Amino acid sequence: MTEAGEENIVLEGFLCPICKVDFGLDLKLFLHFQEAHSEDQDLVKSFKDLFGKAKEKILKNDIGKKEERHYVWEPQEIGVVQSHFEYFKHCRNKWVEHFVMETNKTVVRLEKLLCNLPQDPNKRKIHEQTIVHWLDGTDVTRCPDCTKSFNITRRQHHCRLCGSIVCHECSCFLPLSKAYETINETGKNQLNSIAQSLPSFRLCVHCGEVLENREQIKYRDQKPLMCDYYDKIVECRNKIENDLLIKFNQTYNLLKEGESLYLTEANKIRSDIVKLAETIDALSNRILKLENDTNSSKVTSKNIRLAMIQCVQSTVLAIPALPSLKEVEEIAQRKREAAETRLRNGQDTEKSKMNPSVPKRHNIQNNEIKLILEDGWSPVTNANVNSDNPVVEQMNIIKNYIKQAKEAYRFDEVASLERNLQELNEEYFKMQNGSRNMSDYSTKN
Repeated sequence: MTEAGEENIVLEGFLCPICKVDFGLDLKLFLHFQEAHSEDQDLVKSFKDLFGKAKEKILKNDIGKKEERHYVWEPQEIGVVQSHFEYFKHCRNKWVEHFVMETNKTVVRLEKLLCNLPQDPNKRKIHEQTIVHWLDGTDVTRCPDCTKSFNITRRQHHCRLCGSIVCHECSCFLPLSKAYETINETGKNQLNSIAQSLPSFRLCVHCGEVLENREQIKYRDQKPLMCDYYDKIVECRNKIENDLLIKFNQTYNLLKEGESLYLTEANKIRSDIVKLAETIDALSNRILKLENDTNSSKVTSKNIRLAMIQCVQSTVLAIPALPSLKEVEEIAQRKREAAETRLRNGQDTEKSKMNPSVPKRHNIQNNEIKLILEDGWSPVTNANVNSDNPVVEQMNIIKNYIKQAKEAYRFDEVASLERNLQELNEEYFKMQNGSRNMSDYSTKN
């Protein structure tokens, strides 16, 4: 770095101390000095020493930074640990006891003030001074809260709960309705007309904060009204989706099958679903009309309302219209006619398959099988049925079952019995054909 004396200009870079020319690189400067100023050997030597010291210093700084960057601190042992939790509980218990004591004293004084409270202002003032001792105003020249002097424009006012003196700006008012709510939670809606017509109590800021903190603590652990409404909505939705809709679909399917006995039950289930849907709509509307303090709660109430409107619409529209009693009877009549047609077709098919060469049944007594229908089909015989072939016996029993099922209009059971009878007929024909083939073979032999 060289300084020009005439112009006082500071030159920077790789400058030649003789030429004062910036070469940009240290190597170029070194070569220039050897070529152009080789006769000044002492200066060259000092120049080399200067470059060596600078290089050494730069390398030393780089190594120190690398070592410092990669240094790993060794783990340290944990020293003495002391818990201050007991001291914290001791201090907190003192504060809680003081707060509870002050709160209880304030509430007791308020309750005494409200007991037999006169309507006349003069008598009321005497009653208030009897319950709570008022400070003498001659000894208080300044407001204890704002420290402003009392004068003609700034008057003294007594707190009705502690008797201290404050100015108008440092006082507040407690409505009698709020006072009755504070001392009697169950009588919130039972205020008489006298209490509503009387003026409010004047309180100091301290007593007002004590009562306000008491109300906040009392309602802090209570669930918000929006949550209560939403829990009822969820309960109604679960009852509709998990119980009533399933029952309604089952009864609706039975009505479509012609079972008219379930029409009354289906109408009742449908009305229950509609009532629960109306309840969901009313509760969501109440949530929307609640006084919300924050924007997030307002957005939440609107979203709940929109979601419940969609839920009610989808639920009501998903319920199909129930058929009338006449329509159900027509469905049952069509099913009976279809079953009778199937029975006739089955009998015709059975007769066409019967072989006239089949030998007649033997040893069948004249007493016929009688059936009774109770909880299920069960044969009742007056005498034993004897037959050489048990398949024939089973066929006779199933035919009697079919007869009784037709009389009882149990067409589903008729269809099942017909299938069983057809299977027995096919088995019987196979047995008869097999025995006939065996007899022909023995005759030839």
